[in-house]
Amino acid sequence: MIVEHSRPMKMSISDMTRNLNKFIFLLMAIHSFVSIAQTSSEIEREINRLQLILQRTNNLITLIPDENFKIKLSNEFEKARVEFQKGKTFFNQRKFNQARIHIRLAYQYLRNIEGLIKNIPFLRIRFRERLDLKIQQAEELVHANPRNESLNMLNRAKFFRQKAYLSVQSNKSISALEYSRLAIFFAEKAIQFSTSDLQHSFQEWQSYYIETETLLNRAENSIQISNNLQLQGMIRNARKELEQIREIFKRGEENSARQRLVAVNRSIYRILDLAENVPQKDQERLQIDLQTLKISVQSLESEFQTKVAPAAQNLFNRLNSLVMNIEKDMDINPPEITRKKLALANRMLLRIYRILDETDESRPNELNRQINQAKQNIDELRNSISNDQKLNDILSLAGLNLEQSELAYNRQRYLESSIYLKIANNLILKLSRLNLSISYIQIDEERVKTDLNRFKNLISNLSDSQNDSSEFQVRYENAQKLYQIAQNAFSENDLFLCSEITNMGISLITK
Repeated sequence: MIVEHSRPMKMSISDMTRNLNKFIFLLMAIHSFVSIAQTSSEIEREINRLQLILQRTNNLITLIPDENFKIKLSNEFEKARVEFQKGKTFFNQRKFNQARIHIRLAYQYLRNIEGLIKNIPFLRIRFRERLDLKIQQAEELVHANPRNESLNMLNRAKFFRQKAYLSVQSNKSISALEYSRLAIFFAEKAIQFSTSDLQHSFQEWQSYYIETETLLNRAENSIQISNNLQLQGMIRNARKELEQIREIFKRGEENSARQRLVAVNRSIYRILDLAENVPQKDQERLQIDLQTLKISVQSLESEFQTKVAPAAQNLFNRLNSLVMNIEKDMDINPPEITRKKLALANRMLLRIYRILDETDESRPNELNRQINQAKQNIDELRNSISNDQKLNDILSLAGLNLEQSELAYNRQRYLESSIYLKIANNLILKLSRLNLSISYIQIDEERVKTDLNRFKNLISNLSDSQNDSSEFQVRYENAQKLYQIAQNAFSENDLFLCSEITNMGISLITK
Protein backbone atom coordinates (compact mmCIF):
# COMPACT_ATOMS: atom_id res chain seq x y z
CA MET A 1 0.00 0.00 0.00
CA ILE A 2 1.27 3.22 -0.97
CA VAL A 3 0.88 5.78 1.75
CA GLU A 4 0.46 9.21 0.40
CA HIS A 5 2.15 11.71 2.64
CA SER A 6 0.67 15.16 2.85
CA ARG A 7 3.00 17.54 1.19
CA PRO A 8 4.07 20.61 3.13
CA MET A 9 2.78 23.77 1.52
CA LYS A 10 5.57 25.58 -0.14
CA MET A 11 5.53 29.38 0.12
CA SER A 12 6.50 31.12 -3.01
CA ILE A 13 9.03 33.93 -3.04
CA SER A 14 6.32 36.34 -3.97
CA ASP A 15 4.17 35.22 -1.00
CA MET A 16 7.09 35.56 1.36
CA THR A 17 7.87 38.99 0.02
CA ARG A 18 4.23 40.01 0.31
CA ASN A 19 4.00 38.83 3.94
CA LEU A 20 7.31 40.42 4.80
CA ASN A 21 6.11 43.70 3.35
CA LYS A 22 2.93 43.45 5.41
CA PHE A 23 4.98 42.80 8.51
CA ILE A 24 7.30 45.75 7.79
CA PHE A 25 4.30 47.95 7.06
CA LEU A 26 2.75 46.89 10.39
CA LEU A 27 5.97 47.70 12.23
CA MET A 28 6.16 51.05 10.48
CA ALA A 29 2.53 51.78 11.35
CA ILE A 30 3.15 50.94 15.00
CA HIS A 31 6.33 53.02 15.03
CA SER A 32 4.53 55.86 13.28
CA PHE A 33 1.69 55.74 15.81
CA VAL A 34 4.12 55.78 18.73
CA SER A 35 6.11 58.56 17.07
CA ILE A 36 2.98 60.66 16.51
CA ALA A 37 1.89 60.09 20.11
CA GLN A 38 5.32 61.14 21.35
CA THR A 39 5.32 64.14 19.03
CA SER A 40 1.84 65.15 20.20
CA SER A 41 2.81 64.87 23.86
CA GLU A 42 6.10 66.71 23.31
CA ILE A 43 4.47 69.62 21.46
CA GLU A 44 1.67 69.84 24.00
CA ARG A 45 4.25 70.20 26.78
CA GLU A 46 6.07 72.84 24.72
CA ILE A 47 2.83 74.77 24.17
CA ASN A 48 2.03 74.71 27.90
CA ARG A 49 5.56 75.85 28.73
CA LEU A 50 5.39 78.62 26.13
CA GLN A 51 2.05 79.79 27.52
CA LEU A 52 3.57 80.10 30.98
CA ILE A 53 6.58 82.02 29.62
CA LEU A 54 4.26 84.39 27.74
CA GLN A 55 2.28 85.03 30.90
CA ARG A 56 5.43 85.74 32.90
CA THR A 57 6.86 87.97 30.16
CA ASN A 58 3.67 90.02 29.98
CA ASN A 59 3.78 90.55 33.75
CA LEU A 60 7.41 91.65 33.52
CA ILE A 61 6.75 94.19 30.77
CA THR A 62 4.29 96.03 33.01
CA LEU A 63 7.18 96.82 35.39
CA ILE A 64 9.25 98.73 32.82
CA PRO A 65 9.26 102.41 33.88
CA ASP A 66 9.83 103.90 30.40
CA GLU A 67 6.46 103.99 28.59
CA ASN A 68 7.94 104.36 25.11
CA PHE A 69 10.29 101.45 25.65
CA LYS A 70 7.36 99.45 27.03
CA ILE A 71 5.56 99.94 23.70
CA LYS A 72 8.52 98.42 21.81
CA LEU A 73 8.52 95.41 24.11
CA SER A 74 4.75 95.02 23.88
CA ASN A 75 4.89 94.98 20.08
CA GLU A 76 7.39 92.10 20.20
CA PHE A 77 5.30 90.37 22.84
CA GLU A 78 2.15 90.61 20.75
CA LYS A 79 3.97 89.05 17.78
CA ALA A 80 5.04 86.19 20.07
CA ARG A 81 1.49 85.77 21.34
CA VAL A 82 0.08 85.65 17.79
CA GLU A 83 2.61 82.96 16.81
CA PHE A 84 1.72 81.01 19.95
CA GLN A 85 -1.99 81.10 19.05
CA LYS A 86 -1.19 79.92 15.52
CA GLY A 87 0.95 77.09 16.89
CA LYS A 88 -1.82 76.08 19.27
CA THR A 89 -4.38 76.09 16.44
CA PHE A 90 -2.19 73.89 14.21
CA PHE A 91 -1.58 71.53 17.15
CA ASN A 92 -5.34 71.14 17.69
CA GLN A 93 -5.62 70.33 13.97
CA ARG A 94 -2.82 67.72 14.43
CA LYS A 95 -0.59 69.61 11.99
CA PHE A 96 2.49 69.14 14.14
CA ASN A 97 5.16 70.44 11.75
CA GLN A 98 3.34 73.74 11.27
CA ALA A 99 2.78 73.95 15.03
CA ARG A 100 6.54 73.57 15.63
CA ILE A 101 7.36 76.36 13.15
CA HIS A 102 5.12 78.88 14.92
CA ILE A 103 6.31 77.84 18.38
CA ARG A 104 9.91 78.52 17.26
CA LEU A 105 8.86 81.91 15.88
CA ALA A 106 7.22 82.77 19.20
CA TYR A 107 10.44 81.94 21.04
CA GLN A 108 12.38 84.14 18.61
CA TYR A 109 10.22 87.16 19.49
CA LEU A 110 10.64 86.37 23.19
CA ARG A 111 14.43 86.31 22.70
CA ASN A 112 14.12 89.74 21.06
CA ILE A 113 12.40 91.00 24.22
CA GLU A 114 15.12 89.59 26.44
CA GLY A 115 17.78 91.23 24.25
CA LEU A 116 16.05 94.62 24.48
CA ILE A 117 15.62 94.40 28.26
CA LYS A 118 19.30 93.57 28.78
CA ASN A 119 20.27 96.84 27.11
CA ILE A 120 18.46 99.18 29.51
CA PRO A 121 19.44 100.26 33.04
CA PHE A 122 15.88 99.63 34.26
CA LEU A 123 16.68 99.37 37.96
CA ARG A 124 18.23 102.79 38.43
CA ILE A 125 17.22 105.34 41.08
CA ARG A 126 13.55 105.84 40.25
CA PHE A 127 12.78 102.16 39.93
CA ARG A 128 14.63 101.33 43.15
CA GLU A 129 12.80 104.20 44.81
CA ARG A 130 9.46 102.75 43.76
CA LEU A 131 10.32 99.36 45.17
CA ASP A 132 11.82 100.65 48.43
CA LEU A 133 8.99 103.14 48.95
CA LYS A 134 6.34 100.46 48.49
CA ILE A 135 8.06 98.18 51.02
CA GLN A 136 8.55 101.00 53.53
CA GLN A 137 4.88 101.93 53.21
CA ALA A 138 3.99 98.30 53.89
CA GLU A 139 6.41 98.14 56.84
CA GLU A 140 4.91 101.19 58.55
CA LEU A 141 1.38 99.84 58.20
CA VAL A 142 2.32 96.35 59.35
CA HIS A 143 4.09 97.61 62.48
CA ALA A 144 1.15 99.91 63.25
CA ASN A 145 -1.29 97.00 62.96
CA PRO A 146 0.73 93.77 63.26
CA ARG A 147 -0.88 90.54 62.09
CA ASN A 148 0.84 87.26 61.35
CA GLU A 149 -0.45 87.23 57.78
CA SER A 150 0.73 90.78 57.01
CA LEU A 151 4.14 90.17 58.65
CA ASN A 152 4.66 87.07 56.50
CA MET A 153 3.78 89.04 53.36
CA LEU A 154 6.20 91.83 54.31
CA ASN A 155 9.05 89.37 54.93
CA ARG A 156 8.45 87.80 51.52
CA ALA A 157 8.48 91.26 49.89
CA LYS A 158 11.85 92.08 51.47
CA PHE A 159 13.32 88.72 50.50
CA PHE A 160 12.31 89.01 46.84
CA ARG A 161 13.55 92.62 46.71
CA GLN A 162 16.99 91.36 47.71
CA LYS A 163 16.79 88.64 45.05
CA ALA A 164 15.95 91.36 42.50
CA TYR A 165 18.95 93.48 43.47
CA LEU A 166 21.30 90.48 43.43
CA SER A 167 20.00 89.61 39.96
CA VAL A 168 20.82 93.13 38.78
CA GLN A 169 24.38 92.75 40.07
CA SER A 170 24.66 89.51 38.09
CA ASN A 171 23.21 91.14 34.92
CA LYS A 172 20.19 88.81 35.03
CA SER A 173 17.65 91.32 33.77
CA ILE A 174 14.68 88.98 33.37
CA SER A 175 15.14 87.49 36.84
CA ALA A 176 15.54 90.97 38.32
CA LEU A 177 12.24 92.12 36.86
CA GLU A 178 10.49 88.95 37.92
CA TYR A 179 11.70 89.17 41.51
CA SER A 180 10.81 92.88 41.58
CA ARG A 181 7.27 92.01 40.53
CA LEU A 182 7.04 89.45 43.32
CA ALA A 183 8.41 91.96 45.86
CA ILE A 184 5.82 94.58 44.90
CA PHE A 185 3.06 91.97 44.89
CA PHE A 186 3.83 90.81 48.43
CA ALA A 187 4.28 94.40 49.68
CA GLU A 188 0.81 95.21 48.37
CA LYS A 189 -0.57 92.06 50.03
CA ALA A 190 1.01 93.15 53.32
CA ILE A 191 -0.70 96.54 52.98
CA GLN A 192 -3.98 94.84 52.13
CA PHE A 193 -3.88 92.53 55.16
CA SER A 194 -2.95 95.46 57.43
CA THR A 195 -5.70 97.80 56.28
CA SER A 196 -8.72 95.55 55.70
CA ASP A 197 -10.49 92.50 57.00
CA LEU A 198 -9.82 89.23 55.23
CA GLN A 199 -13.35 88.85 53.89
CA HIS A 200 -13.20 92.24 52.16
CA SER A 201 -9.89 91.36 50.52
CA PHE A 202 -11.32 88.58 48.38
CA GLN A 203 -14.55 90.07 47.05
CA GLU A 204 -13.37 89.91 43.47
CA TRP A 205 -13.52 86.18 42.74
CA GLN A 206 -12.03 86.30 39.26
CA SER A 207 -9.01 88.46 40.15
CA TYR A 208 -8.28 86.38 43.25
CA TYR A 209 -8.49 83.15 41.24
CA ILE A 210 -6.14 84.54 38.55
CA GLU A 211 -3.75 85.76 41.26
CA THR A 212 -3.68 82.26 42.78
CA GLU A 213 -3.15 80.63 39.38
CA THR A 214 -0.32 83.06 38.55
CA LEU A 215 1.40 82.33 41.86
CA LEU A 216 1.08 78.62 41.21
CA ASN A 217 2.73 79.04 37.80
CA ARG A 218 5.53 81.02 39.44
CA ALA A 219 6.01 78.34 42.11
CA GLU A 220 6.03 75.66 39.41
CA ASN A 221 8.74 77.57 37.56
CA SER A 222 10.80 77.81 40.76
CA ILE A 223 10.97 74.02 41.14
CA GLN A 224 11.54 73.14 37.46
CA ILE A 225 15.21 72.37 38.05
CA SER A 226 14.54 70.80 41.44
CA ASN A 227 14.20 67.08 42.12
CA ASN A 228 12.17 67.74 45.26
CA LEU A 229 9.36 65.20 44.96
CA GLN A 230 7.48 66.70 47.90
CA LEU A 231 7.23 70.12 46.24
CA GLN A 232 6.29 68.57 42.89
CA GLY A 233 3.48 66.66 44.62
CA MET A 234 2.28 69.85 46.35
CA ILE A 235 2.19 71.62 42.98
CA ARG A 236 0.13 68.82 41.39
CA ASN A 237 -2.31 68.78 44.30
CA ALA A 238 -2.73 72.57 44.17
CA ARG A 239 -3.44 72.49 40.43
CA LYS A 240 -6.05 69.73 40.84
CA GLU A 241 -7.63 71.70 43.66
CA LEU A 242 -7.84 74.83 41.49
CA GLU A 243 -9.61 72.87 38.75
CA GLN A 244 -12.11 71.53 41.28
CA ILE A 245 -12.66 75.00 42.74
CA ARG A 246 -13.58 76.38 39.32
CA GLU A 247 -16.12 73.57 38.85
CA ILE A 248 -17.60 74.18 42.30
CA PHE A 249 -17.92 77.89 41.53
CA LYS A 250 -19.63 77.11 38.21
CA ARG A 251 -22.21 75.04 40.12
CA GLY A 252 -23.07 78.16 42.14
CA GLU A 253 -21.48 77.00 45.42
CA GLU A 254 -19.62 80.29 45.88
CA ASN A 255 -18.92 80.13 49.64
CA SER A 256 -17.43 76.64 49.39
CA ALA A 257 -15.31 77.67 46.38
CA ARG A 258 -13.99 80.78 48.15
CA GLN A 259 -13.06 78.88 51.31
CA ARG A 260 -11.16 76.28 49.33
CA LEU A 261 -9.48 78.99 47.25
CA VAL A 262 -8.18 80.73 50.38
CA ALA A 263 -6.72 77.40 51.54
CA VAL A 264 -4.99 76.61 48.23
CA ASN A 265 -3.70 80.20 48.01
CA ARG A 266 -1.99 79.82 51.38
CA SER A 267 -0.55 76.46 50.38
CA ILE A 268 1.06 78.10 47.33
CA TYR A 269 2.69 80.73 49.56
CA ARG A 270 4.21 77.84 51.50
CA ILE A 271 5.41 76.18 48.29
CA LEU A 272 7.08 79.44 47.21
CA ASP A 273 8.74 79.79 50.61
CA LEU A 274 10.18 76.28 50.35
CA ALA A 275 11.15 76.54 46.67
CA GLU A 276 12.91 79.91 47.07
CA ASN A 277 14.29 79.23 50.58
CA VAL A 278 12.54 82.24 52.13
CA PRO A 279 14.06 82.64 55.62
CA GLN A 280 11.78 81.95 58.59
CA LYS A 281 14.07 82.98 61.47
CA ASP A 282 14.23 86.57 62.73
CA GLN A 283 18.03 86.85 62.58
CA GLU A 284 18.12 85.59 58.98
CA ARG A 285 15.51 88.16 57.98
CA LEU A 286 17.52 90.98 59.56
CA GLN A 287 20.61 89.79 57.68
CA ILE A 288 18.67 90.01 54.40
CA ASP A 289 17.45 93.53 55.25
CA LEU A 290 21.04 94.60 55.95
CA GLN A 291 22.43 93.02 52.76
CA THR A 292 19.71 94.68 50.67
CA LEU A 293 20.49 98.04 52.27
CA LYS A 294 24.20 97.60 51.50
CA ILE A 295 23.40 96.85 47.85
CA SER A 296 21.34 100.08 47.63
CA VAL A 297 24.15 102.09 49.26
CA GLN A 298 26.66 100.71 46.74
CA SER A 299 24.38 101.67 43.85
CA LEU A 300 24.09 105.23 45.19
CA GLU A 301 27.87 105.72 45.03
CA SER A 302 27.75 105.58 41.22
CA GLU A 303 24.97 108.20 41.19
CA PHE A 304 27.14 110.69 43.08
CA GLN A 305 29.82 110.34 40.41
CA THR A 306 27.47 111.93 37.85
CA LYS A 307 25.34 114.25 40.03
CA VAL A 308 26.34 117.08 42.38
CA ALA A 309 23.84 117.19 45.25
CA PRO A 310 25.49 118.39 48.51
CA ALA A 311 22.41 117.71 50.67
CA ALA A 312 22.18 114.18 49.34
CA GLN A 313 25.93 113.66 49.74
CA ASN A 314 25.85 114.70 53.41
CA LEU A 315 22.89 112.43 54.07
CA PHE A 316 24.64 109.62 52.24
CA ASN A 317 27.71 109.95 54.47
CA ARG A 318 25.48 109.64 57.57
CA LEU A 319 23.71 106.65 56.02
CA ASN A 320 27.01 104.94 55.26
CA SER A 321 28.16 105.38 58.87
CA LEU A 322 24.85 104.02 60.16
CA VAL A 323 25.07 100.93 57.94
CA MET A 324 28.59 100.18 59.19
CA ASN A 325 27.38 100.62 62.79
CA ILE A 326 24.45 98.22 62.23
CA GLU A 327 26.74 95.59 60.73
CA LYS A 328 29.32 95.93 63.53
CA ASP A 329 26.81 95.62 66.40
CA MET A 330 24.34 93.20 64.80
CA ASP A 331 25.51 90.17 66.75
CA ILE A 332 25.40 91.91 70.14
CA ASN A 333 22.29 94.10 69.80
CA PRO A 334 18.79 92.70 70.42
CA PRO A 335 16.83 92.18 67.17
CA GLU A 336 14.44 95.01 68.04
CA ILE A 337 17.31 97.56 68.22
CA THR A 338 18.70 96.35 64.88
CA ARG A 339 15.25 96.56 63.32
CA LYS A 340 14.81 100.19 64.45
CA LYS A 341 18.22 101.16 63.06
CA LEU A 342 17.44 99.48 59.75
CA ALA A 343 14.10 101.34 59.57
CA LEU A 344 15.93 104.65 60.15
CA ALA A 345 18.50 103.77 57.48
CA ASN A 346 15.75 102.96 54.96
CA ARG A 347 14.04 106.30 55.64
CA MET A 348 17.35 108.08 55.03
CA LEU A 349 17.76 106.10 51.78
CA LEU A 350 14.36 107.24 50.52
CA ARG A 351 15.16 110.87 51.40
CA ILE A 352 18.32 110.61 49.29
CA TYR A 353 16.30 109.18 46.39
CA ARG A 354 13.90 112.14 46.58
CA ILE A 355 16.68 114.74 46.78
CA LEU A 356 18.42 113.25 43.74
CA ASP A 357 15.11 113.10 41.91
CA GLU A 358 14.22 116.73 42.73
CA THR A 359 17.67 118.00 41.72
CA ASP A 360 17.62 116.17 38.40
CA GLU A 361 17.74 119.11 35.96
CA SER A 362 16.96 116.88 33.00
CA ARG A 363 13.43 116.12 34.22
CA PRO A 364 11.55 118.58 31.92
CA ASN A 365 13.86 117.60 29.05
CA GLU A 366 13.07 113.93 29.61
CA LEU A 367 9.34 114.73 29.63
CA ASN A 368 9.74 116.61 26.35
CA ARG A 369 11.65 113.67 24.86
CA GLN A 370 8.86 111.28 25.83
CA ILE A 371 6.22 113.58 24.30
CA ASN A 372 8.13 113.65 21.01
CA GLN A 373 8.55 109.86 21.08
CA ALA A 374 4.82 109.45 21.69
CA LYS A 375 4.15 111.63 18.64
CA GLN A 376 6.28 109.31 16.51
CA ASN A 377 4.44 106.29 17.90
CA ILE A 378 1.07 107.82 17.00
CA ASP A 379 2.27 108.64 13.47
CA GLU A 380 3.44 105.04 13.00
CA LEU A 381 0.09 103.71 14.21
CA ARG A 382 -1.79 106.11 11.97
CA ASN A 383 0.02 104.66 8.94
CA SER A 384 -0.46 101.02 9.94
CA ILE A 385 -3.87 100.88 11.58
CA SER A 386 -6.86 99.32 9.85
CA ASN A 387 -9.98 101.23 8.81
CA ASP A 388 -11.90 99.98 11.85
CA GLN A 389 -13.68 103.06 13.21
CA LYS A 390 -13.41 101.90 16.81
CA LEU A 391 -9.60 101.58 16.57
CA ASN A 392 -9.44 105.03 15.01
CA ASP A 393 -11.54 106.37 17.89
CA ILE A 394 -8.91 105.04 20.32
CA LEU A 395 -6.17 106.63 18.19
CA SER A 396 -8.02 109.98 18.28
CA LEU A 397 -8.35 109.75 22.06
CA ALA A 398 -4.61 109.04 22.38
CA GLY A 399 -3.86 112.05 20.15
CA LEU A 400 -6.15 114.29 22.22
CA ASN A 401 -4.37 113.33 25.45
CA LEU A 402 -1.00 113.91 23.82
CA GLU A 403 -2.08 117.40 22.69
CA GLN A 404 -3.16 118.20 26.25
CA SER A 405 0.17 116.88 27.55
CA GLU A 406 2.11 119.14 25.18
CA LEU A 407 -0.07 122.12 26.05
CA ALA A 408 0.50 121.60 29.79
CA TYR A 409 4.24 121.15 29.15
CA ASN A 410 4.46 124.46 27.28
CA ARG A 411 2.80 126.13 30.26
CA GLN A 412 5.43 124.49 32.54
CA ARG A 413 2.72 122.45 34.31
CA TYR A 414 4.86 119.33 34.27
CA LEU A 415 2.80 117.18 36.64
CA GLU A 416 -0.37 117.73 34.60
CA SER A 417 1.62 117.10 31.41
CA SER A 418 2.90 113.76 32.73
CA ILE A 419 -0.66 112.67 33.69
CA TYR A 420 -1.95 113.25 30.15
CA LEU A 421 1.18 111.66 28.66
CA LYS A 422 0.77 108.50 30.76
CA ILE A 423 -2.82 108.04 29.56
CA ALA A 424 -1.77 108.73 25.96
CA ASN A 425 0.98 106.11 26.21
CA ASN A 426 -1.39 103.57 27.75
CA LEU A 427 -3.80 104.12 24.85
CA ILE A 428 -0.95 103.81 22.33
CA LEU A 429 0.17 100.60 24.03
CA LYS A 430 -3.33 99.13 23.99
CA LEU A 431 -3.84 100.16 20.37
CA SER A 432 -0.51 98.63 19.32
CA ARG A 433 -1.60 95.32 20.83
CA LEU A 434 -5.08 95.46 19.32
CA ASN A 435 -3.65 96.31 15.90
CA LEU A 436 -1.44 93.20 16.00
CA SER A 437 -3.85 90.89 17.77
CA ILE A 438 -5.54 87.88 16.28
CA SER A 439 -8.06 86.68 18.85
CA TYR A 440 -8.54 82.92 18.97
CA ILE A 441 -10.12 83.11 22.40
CA GLN A 442 -13.76 82.23 22.95
CA ILE A 443 -15.18 85.15 24.93
CA ASP A 444 -18.19 84.81 27.22
CA GLU A 445 -20.74 87.44 26.20
CA GLU A 446 -22.36 87.50 29.66
CA ARG A 447 -19.02 88.13 31.35
CA VAL A 448 -18.22 91.00 28.97
CA LYS A 449 -21.68 92.48 29.59
CA THR A 450 -21.20 92.22 33.36
CA ASP A 451 -17.79 93.94 33.15
CA LEU A 452 -19.24 96.67 30.91
CA ASN A 453 -22.03 97.35 33.43
CA ARG A 454 -19.45 97.47 36.23
CA PHE A 455 -17.46 100.00 34.20
CA LYS A 456 -20.62 102.10 33.76
CA ASN A 457 -21.36 102.00 37.51
CA LEU A 458 -17.79 103.02 38.36
CA ILE A 459 -18.10 106.06 36.09
CA SER A 460 -21.43 106.90 37.70
CA ASN A 461 -19.86 106.70 41.15
CA LEU A 462 -17.06 108.96 40.00
CA SER A 463 -19.51 111.61 38.81
CA ASP A 464 -21.07 111.67 42.29
CA SER A 465 -17.75 112.27 44.06
CA GLN A 466 -16.51 115.71 45.03
CA ASN A 467 -12.93 115.37 43.79
CA ASP A 468 -11.70 118.49 41.97
CA SER A 469 -8.09 117.46 41.36
CA SER A 470 -6.75 117.74 37.82
CA GLU A 471 -5.75 114.06 37.75
CA PHE A 472 -9.28 113.05 38.74
CA GLN A 473 -10.79 115.16 35.94
CA VAL A 474 -8.42 113.69 33.36
CA ARG A 475 -9.21 110.12 34.43
CA TYR A 476 -12.97 110.78 34.53
CA GLU A 477 -13.12 112.35 31.06
CA ASN A 478 -11.05 109.56 29.50
CA ALA A 479 -13.10 106.88 31.25
CA GLN A 480 -16.29 108.31 29.75
CA LYS A 481 -14.82 108.22 26.23
CA LEU A 482 -13.47 104.70 26.69
CA TYR A 483 -16.88 103.54 27.87
CA GLN A 484 -18.46 104.90 24.70
CA ILE A 485 -15.94 103.00 22.53
CA ALA A 486 -16.48 99.79 24.54
CA GLN A 487 -20.28 100.17 24.30
CA ASN A 488 -20.08 100.63 20.53
CA ALA A 489 -17.89 97.52 20.25
CA PHE A 490 -20.41 95.50 22.29
CA SER A 491 -23.34 96.67 20.14
CA GLU A 492 -21.40 95.48 17.06
CA ASN A 493 -20.68 92.13 18.76
CA ASP A 494 -16.93 92.81 18.83
CA LEU A 495 -16.56 91.14 22.24
CA PHE A 496 -12.75 90.96 22.14
CA LEU A 497 -12.34 94.72 21.63
CA CYS A 498 -15.12 95.49 24.12
CA SER A 499 -13.44 93.35 26.78
CA GLU A 500 -10.00 94.92 26.18
CA ILE A 501 -11.27 98.51 26.36
CA THR A 502 -13.54 97.79 29.33
CA ASN A 503 -10.65 96.33 31.33
CA MET A 504 -8.48 99.30 30.44
CA GLY A 505 -11.21 101.71 31.55
CA ILE A 506 -11.76 99.91 34.85
CA SER A 507 -8.00 99.94 35.47
CA LEU A 508 -7.87 103.68 34.72
CA ILE A 509 -10.49 104.35 37.40
CA THR A 510 -9.41 101.93 40.10
CA LYS A 511 -5.59 102.19 40.00
